[in-house]
Amino acid sequence: MTVPVKQEPDTKAEYKNQTEGQMIEEAVAKEVKLSSQEQMYADLLAVQKELPSLQKSAINPHFKNKYVPLEVLNPATLEVLNKHNFVWLTLPDTLPDGSQALSYVLLHTPTGESIKGTMSLGNETNTPQAQGSAITYARRYALMAVLGLVADEDDDNQGQASKAKEPASESSKQNLLKALAALDMDLGEFEKKKGTTLDTMTQEQVDTSIAQAKTTLTARAAKA
Repeated sequence: MTVPVKQEPDTKAEYKNQTEGQMIEEAVAKEVKLSSQEQMYADLLAVQKELPSLQKSAINPHFKNKYVPLEVLNPATLEVLNKHNFVWLTLPDTLPDGSQALSYVLLHTPTGESIKGTMSLGNETNTPQAQGSAITYARRYALMAVLGLVADEDDDNQGQASKAKEPASESSKQNLLKALAALDMDLGEFEKKKGTTLDTMTQEQVDTSIAQAKTTLTARAAKA
C-alpha cells in the first residue's frame, strides 16, 4: 500500500505572494490618496474660477480708507465654496508662547483633504474688544489668502495697523524655521532670497512667509 506523501507548504512562495499583495495594497492606497488631493485641487480651481470680484465697500473711520468687510466677503465666497463641497472653519486659538491666534481649515468633504494653518493675532489683544477686532481682521485675511483673492491695500483695524511694523514673535520665527526645514531650505538661503534677516522681519512678513511655505508644501505633496 502506497502512503501518500504530505506536501509541505512552499513558505517562500507564500511569502512572495504576501509581499506582492502588500505592495499592491500600498500602491493602491497611495494612488487613492493622490487622487483625493487632485480632486480637492480640481474643485478648488472651480471655486476660484467662479469667485466674484470683491469691491472695497466699507470705510475705516480711523484711516478713512476702504476695505472689503467680512459681512461682504463671507457670503460672496462661502456660497461658491459650499457649492463645490468645501467647508471653511475658523477658531480662536493660542500659540505655544501664550499669544492669541486664529486657526483655519478649508475642508473638502468628499475626500477629507484639507488646507489648514494658524495666523497670529499679534500682541495687541489685551482687551475683549481688541481681541474681537483682531479675530475679524484675521478671518478676512486668512480666507482671502487661502483662496488666492487680492487683499485690499488698506487696514480696517486700527489695532492691527501697526502689524506691518511689529517685530515677529519668537514662536512665529520658530514656526518659520520649521517650515523652511520642511522645504529643505536653510536660513541663509531664505534670508538672501528675501533680502532681509529673520531677526529683523516683522510679524506680517513672517506670517506671509509661513503661508507661502505651506502652499508650496501642499503643492509638492499633490505632485508626489
